[in-house]
Amino acid sequence: MRISRDTGIMRISRDTGSMRISRDTGSMRISRDTGSMRISRDTGSMRISRDTGSMRISRDTGIMRISRDTGIMRISRDTGSMRISRDTGSMRISRDTGSMRISRDTGSMRISRDTGIMRIGRDTGIMRHEMAKSCGRVSVPMGLCVARGALKVKVLQGDKKQQLENGPHLDT
Repeated sequence: MRISRDTGIMRISRDTGSMRISRDTGSMRISRDTGSMRISRDTGSMRISRDTGSMRISRDTGIMRISRDTGIMRISRDTGSMRISRDTGSMRISRDTGSMRISRDTGSMRISRDTGIMRIGRDTGIMRHEMAKSCGRVSVPMGLCVARGALKVKVLQGDKKQQLENGPHLDT
C-alpha cells in the first residue's frame, strides 16, 4: 500500500513488515523484522530497537539513551547530565558547576561543588575534602571528625600520627 499526498508519504509492506509515514516535518518508521522504531518530530527524535534493546530520545537540548545490553542510561538536560551504568554500578550526575560520581564496585563517592571537592572511599576508609577557598586539604579516616577552619590535616592510620598546620583542632 503506497499513498503519496503532496508533502506526506505512507508506505506499508506486508512482506518485509515495514511501515513508513512522513508528514511535513515528522517521519515515522516501523520495521517488524529488525524490531526497530524511529520517530522524528521537528526538533525531537525517538529510536527504539528491540534487538539491541536500545532506546534513544532527543528533545531540543536534552538527550536520553537507554541500552539494555550494556545497562547504561544517559540523560542530558541543558547544563546537566546523568549517567547510570548497571554493569559497573557507577552513577554520574553533573549539574552546572557540580558533579557527583558514585561507584558501587569500588565503593567510592565523589562530589564536586563549585570550589570544593569531597571524596569518600569505602574500601580504603579515607575521606578527602579539599576546599579551594581556603587552599586547604583534609585527608582522614572515616572515624575521625575534623573541626572547621583547619587548613591542612594529615592523619596516618598506622601510627595515628597527627600533623596540623594553620588549623585549630582535630576531634576524634
